[in-house]
Amino acid sequence: MCDLIKGVEPFSYVIGDFNMPTADWEEMEARGQFKNIMEACEEKELVQLVDFTTHLRGNKLDLVLTNQQNTIRSVTDKGRLGTSDHVMIEIEVEMKASYKNDLGQVRNWKRADWAEIKKGLRDQEWPRTEDELSTEQAWTILRRTIDRLVEKHVPMTRLRPYDTPWMSGDILREIRRKRRLWKRAKGGDPEAKARYLEAEKKVRNLVKNAKRGLERGLAREKDKNSKPFYRYVSSRTKTRCPVGPLKNEEGEVISDDTEMAEHINEFFCTVFTRRPERPGSRGTKSTQQAEKGDGNEREGQEKD
Repeated sequence: MCDLIKGVEPFSYVIGDFNMPTADWEEMEARGQFKNIMEACEEKELVQLVDFTTHLRGNKLDLVLTNQQNTIRSVTDKGRLGTSDHVMIEIEVEMKASYKNDLGQVRNWKRADWAEIKKGLRDQEWPRTEDELSTEQAWTILRRTIDRLVEKHVPMTRLRPYDTPWMSGDILREIRRKRRLWKRAKGGDPEAKARYLEAEKKVRNLVKNAKRGLERGLAREKDKNSKPFYRYVSSRTKTRCPVGPLKNEEGEVISDDTEMAEHINEFFCTVFTRRPERPGSRGTKSTQQAEKGDGNEREGQEKD
């Protein structure tokens, strides 16, 4: 912890559970193993901004340290999350954010005008076969045509966060109510604490039922529309398994994306086989002519 604090840069925030119940942050005094951490904070001019208890036992364990105190508007207690024995801390930071106007926008394919897109593809004057275009030239014409039609007939929509797809207005209202009750319960009023515990249980059940309903609906509609199902599964997945690195026939390690793609393509080509024709299906013209020739040859041998 001391090494972490000593390595902070001029514009930094250090937030977390420090587990220093005996530290006095107003006087900047600590005993035992916490003394070195306090000295490191003084050396880096870090100020502690949490002025309320953050644990059910009345200790101040979760801290907010910063060397840019003027950028923080407020640090407030937002109550417990579920059955945790720590409270949530909301930090309001004032800073200038740089962003692009089109950040978070995607095409809304549900509102696409497919009739006009199909009409545009039909009315497009495509190059003729005798023009002898290369593959790259033909692909460029096709891509530009599709991009133009998409730009014209597919509207944009702002991308919404997918962290809590089960969240609803009713749940948000109950969460706000629970936070208000928590502020009253901190005063030691038994009635307020009982109402808070009741509200906490209600929010927990609402979230659990909303998650269960969402997951059941996605599983029920999986065969009709699998995209929302796999999107939800992907959002719940904690780890991502990348492709590679790979080894070629010589045992050399391949990590470049292009080289790995070519290596995988070569492997698929080695195991690719032509699908056998189904019984009773008509073969190609050359196969039929060969069979006809073999039949004529057999008939001539029988006549001889």
